[in-house]
Amino acid sequence: MVIQFFNKYKSYSSFRFLLAGIINTLFGFTVGILFLSILPFHYTLTIFLSTVISVCFNYFTSLTYVFKKINSKKTTTRYFLVYLLMYLINMICISILIKQFSLSDILSFALCSPAIIVLTYLLQKNIVFQK
Repeated sequence: MVIQFFNKYKSYSSFRFLLAGIINTLFGFTVGILFLSILPFHYTLTIFLSTVISVCFNYFTSLTYVFKKINSKKTTTRYFLVYLLMYLINMICISILIKQFSLSDILSFALCSPAIIVLTYLLQKNIVFQK
């Protein structure tokens, strides 16, 4: 049943985007939590490292699986600029939650992630991989 559902919708880029997004989100969130838990660095460096790893993983899944595009300098540049912007917004959000509300770095990361994920999706769809 799951295989039939997958085979029915895999030709739609929106379905592939959703599926890759789920995988990318789980990957990025897991790496972020893992790094925050085990690395002895300040949360800004830890999340930066997890973001770099996640962005590289996400780029190749988006490029090859979701949008089936050929790699170009323009797409690559836009992609990484979007993620740089997302990192900066994420750091601001996390810093506010830590400093103003005394939340832990892990909880702050978890609370900021949904908004960052939605904004990243919108920017990728409308700017990076536009038709």
